[in-house]
Parts: sequence; C-alpha cells; structure tokens
Amino acid sequence: MNEFIYFKSVPGKLVTRFGSSTYIGAEVQRSEPKQGRFPQSETTIVWSDEPVAIPKAEYDRYRREYARCVGEGSLVKVPAPKVSKE
Repeated sequence: MNEFIYFKSVPGKLVTRFGSSTYIGAEVQRSEPKQGRFPQSETTIVWSDEPVAIPKAEYDRYRREYARCVGEGSLVKVPAPKVSKE
C-alpha cells in the first residue's frame, strides 16, 4: 500500500503546503533588494513539473484543504509515479 498521496502544482496557482511554510511544486526566489529610496527585491516563482509526495497522515489531517485546492483547480491529484526496476 502506498503511504503517499501525489499532487502536481498548476503554474500560476501558488499553494502552500498545509502545516508548513513551503509551496507545493513551486519555489519562490527573491533577489537582493535594490538600493534606492524604496528598496524592493524581485520575486521569481520556479514551477516544477514533478509530482509532490504528501504523506497519507498529513493528507488525512488537511483533507478538506487539499480537496478545496483540487476543486478550485490549484492542484492536480496524480497517481503514484512508476518506479523503474533496474
């Protein structure tokens, strides 16, 4: 039995991993603030095409939140990736 539930992110729909401060299938990269009167840093989001494994216990705890994100189209639930037996 698989102890993980797998999700893929949808580019443009940033979803925080529930109970954490990380994102599912995305990484936010911030540059050093520019000098000036109002220093600002630039933010870039790098999207991953790889499925993200969520432990079943974590999924069960946040089931409603994950279901809402899937229903809104922010996450896609995918089958477990095939493991090659080489």
